[in-house]
Amino acid sequence: MTPVPRALMPELAVATLVAVVGATPLLAQAPALEALTLEQAIALALQRNPALAIEAERVQAAEAEYAIARAALLPKLSGNAYYNRLDPDRMSPVSLPTTPGGAAPELYVEEAYAGLRLHQPILDASVWPALGAAQDGIDAQRSSVVAAQADVVHAVTVAWSRLVESQSLITVAENSVKRQRAFEALTRALTDAGKTSRLDLLKAEAQRMDAERGLRAAQEAEQLAQALVRRAIGEGTDRPVRAEGTLVRELEEPPAEAALIERALANNPNLRRLAAQARQAEGAVWAALGAHLPELSVQASFGHRHRDVGGDASEYSAGAFLEVPIFSGLATDAAVKRAQARQRELQAARRALEEQLRLEIRQALTAWRTAVESERFARQLVAVSREAVAAAGALYESGKATALEVLSAQADLTKAESAHVQALGDCVTARAAAARATGGAVSAEAKP
Repeated sequence: MTPVPRALMPELAVATLVAVVGATPLLAQAPALEALTLEQAIALALQRNPALAIEAERVQAAEAEYAIARAALLPKLSGNAYYNRLDPDRMSPVSLPTTPGGAAPELYVEEAYAGLRLHQPILDASVWPALGAAQDGIDAQRSSVVAAQADVVHAVTVAWSRLVESQSLITVAENSVKRQRAFEALTRALTDAGKTSRLDLLKAEAQRMDAERGLRAAQEAEQLAQALVRRAIGEGTDRPVRAEGTLVRELEEPPAEAALIERALANNPNLRRLAAQARQAEGAVWAALGAHLPELSVQASFGHRHRDVGGDASEYSAGAFLEVPIFSGLATDAAVKRAQARQRELQAARRALEEQLRLEIRQALTAWRTAVESERFARQLVAVSREAVAAAGALYESGKATALEVLSAQADLTKAESAHVQALGDCVTARAAAARATGGAVSAEAKP
């Protein structure tokens, strides 16, 4: 029986695919299809992906937060003005004349003022930690952008590689159908000549139908892979697409586990993001503690005042102001506890991610080594199976082998070819998983 194509399996996950240009014979007959290399697919996704746009906007928001924190160090200049009209008898009946028998003093009724006020902080213990925390927030968000880009590249590569694998499996299925049809035609001719039984013909027909079923399954898998590619690159139509590439044929041995783990702990963007967020939380703790300390500032004002009695005059004031917090309703203590809890949370998250990365690398390297060995075995098995098919066919024509032996040899060849494609895909998958964990490629790039 023809095996179900590997491209149907949902667990295929790849971060980078070592692939090169080359289309399958079946797809080459469809010029209406759009051929995409992996690099082209990634470029389209990076332009269209909404998650990247969201992360970019968050960088802008983090930079705005930094500007807000920095503003606490800069002078504040404000203007104010007012106009008042007062009751002319506001001092009656207690107003007394200044001299016996004289009239009460004349009071002003209208007053207008316009002026400027300058406030310059000199010492504020919460500002500098808040400024450093804001800068760490920018670094954290930029690491999030890198992580989002890696996720996009991973998603595109997963979809694109599934399409490559499905195209290769279509070729395997097509070759299987050709062999089964040729054998069925040979068996029919021998049956008509009375050299074999009708049972052999029925077996040949059943095997041919099973091969055609496998081909249809591979074609359905290709349609699914095309849909995944379109979604990954942000294509909103149902336009057919094919991957212009094949799986690499020269597999490399995986690198040392210790070196790969060390690289992941140094370069993984999500780990860098958590480290920056932990520094940001530490700065927030110090900023919250700074609210307990006094604030020193310099303030000055200058303005012009007008009254309908007394005339106009300019006035100014300047001085140093010290504000000492005594009781804030426990709001400062609560802010400190909140910042400390956030700091502990991020430290725990970082430790958890480090352990996860170690596990992911070990799993990827194990799968990588297994895939390399499987590919070598499958490649040898393909060569042996092809010889077996040729030998069985020759013996069958001479009457020295049964149809079952020929059909079994052909089925073994199809399985071996499919297993070889799957082993290549498994190796690329494992290599890509290691690359994603380490924040960069860990093996040779695509070969032309």
